[in-house]
Amino acid sequence: WRVKAYDNAGNTNNTWSAVWTVILDTAQVVPALLSPVSGAITNLGNPVFLWTDESSAASLYWIEIRTNDLSGNVVLSNDGISAVSPSHQFGSALADGRYAWRVKAQKSSTGLWNAWSASNLLIIDTTAPGSPTSLTPSSGTTSTDATPLFSWSAPADLNGISSYEIEIDSVVYTASIDSYTPGALSQASHSWRVRAIDSAGN
Repeated sequence: WRVKAYDNAGNTNNTWSAVWTVILDTAQVVPALLSPVSGAITNLGNPVFLWTDESSAASLYWIEIRTNDLSGNVVLSNDGISAVSPSHQFGSALADGRYAWRVKAQKSSTGLWNAWSASNLLIIDTTAPGSPTSLTPSSGTTSTDATPLFSWSAPADLNGISSYEIEIDSVVYTASIDSYTPGALSQASHSWRVRAIDSAGN
């Protein structure tokens, strides 16, 4: 298409604009993101990104990762991913933080890049939580209760604590809160300790 101008008196210099071409493509190829799901928290700095394209009409894929959300800076990008394998793992690891990732496809029939997919949010957390504190009963305590309540205070963690492992006499138990009551213990000296596991599995 092209255009030329007329003034209010109906005059024109008969000069047309440059010719522009518009390609109409109402059947966009938009990938659907599979993994990591939106809101996922992982302790892997270089996770595998997976998506799907049921149209089978793509020749290439383009993936980009931005800090925080789509308004953030692009930190990793690759526009040469083969359509044979709708997945990608970057060679460099992401630092701990919050990211948004998305993918778009190059349509085979037109050679044009189609619209971006929706974005998924991803949290990278490779930092282990600290040790629980304020353990009770304290070391050396004598108790008359065969099923004592073991308790502790949760350590600080950016993305929260998901569970605990408590070891009593070399046997490990799992607790979802900051306390644990064992089955009846024998009359003897017993050792115990606890560690925290955060939402990323650290």
